[in-house]
Amino acid sequence: MKYADERGFSLLELIVTITVMSVMIMAMLQFFIEVRDLNRFSSNMVIVNQLAQQQIEQYRNTPYNNLVVGTQNIAGILTPYPTLLAPRSATATITELQPNGLKQIDLTITFTGKGGLKTTSVTTLVASRGINK
Repeated sequence: MKYADERGFSLLELIVTITVMSVMIMAMLQFFIEVRDLNRFSSNMVIVNQLAQQQIEQYRNTPYNNLVVGTQNIAGILTPYPTLLAPRSATATITELQPNGLKQIDLTITFTGKGGLKTTSVTTLVASRGINK
């Protein structure tokens, strides 16, 4: 027997509440998963850009005559970073634009990220007369 001053939830109200809460929790979980993936991708992009900048600085500090024209595989710089998923690669291409005067260095780093392969490219020029003479 139900008295007028008794309060509580019916079984139907509890089922509806649990269903609504479950849907909300699942949506929040999906949001957190997306944020985690975006954070991982952003972190990888920072790593790749820093690696590219460090490598370019090494080339810029190399004496001009020691810069060998051609393409070099520099994938070894990626070894300490397991979050940069395979397939991944890093290459440096040195081109002589003016004999004994100007060389161009193109650095390309590729790794697998969310949605497929991601590539970062950096280019610089090195002159025979400059800080690396």
